[in-house]
Amino acid sequence: MKKLPLCFMMLICLSFYSCDWFKTGGGEGTDSIDSTSTPDTFNIIPVDLPKFKEVTGTVGDGTSMNYLELIVENGDTLSLRTSGVHYIGDLYATQKVSVFYNTIDDEDVASVIVNLTQMQSKWAQVNRQGQELGMWLTPDGKVLTDSTAIGYTQWTIHDGSFLLSYPVETQNRELGTVLKSDTFSITHLDNEELQISSGNIGYIFKREL
Repeated sequence: MKKLPLCFMMLICLSFYSCDWFKTGGGEGTDSIDSTSTPDTFNIIPVDLPKFKEVTGTVGDGTSMNYLELIVENGDTLSLRTSGVHYIGDLYATQKVSVFYNTIDDEDVASVIVNLTQMQSKWAQVNRQGQELGMWLTPDGKVLTDSTAIGYTQWTIHDGSFLLSYPVETQNRELGTVLKSDTFSITHLDNEELQISSGNIGYIFKREL
């Protein structure tokens, strides 16, 4: 009578050894394998890619066909390779520029160079009603205008794009007035003309002397 329960218990143990639930540690163990988990071989830490940087400075006399000598506002001098760079405006020594660049193989490589000296001017646009809209981009980043049709108050270059900002009143007393920005691409810039676009809409401004 005592042998029957023992045999029965042995059969139960064997059945547990043969089932998948036990092989995967599905009982009280903490090393169970989840079918949705990712194998360790796929947990690859991504390599940090070089980040783009933006700096403002003056074009130095050492600028050549393939390199820009940039005298940064803090007094440092950078040498940036310009092969393949996108110029927005001309490039003259002593003029102020904004440079969007990256560091590749320990060398600074410029991607976009914007001539800020040429941007800092009074521009005029004639709208469909024949009205002339004047917009003066000052060196300190302000937008001055004699027309109520232009509500922008500040401008800047960011990541190679032209940002025009305007004040917006909020319902939050702590925030008060905040600035919102419209982003434009500069399609052309020289001593006579500034062309910008947003989506499929383009705007042409003439320099006022």
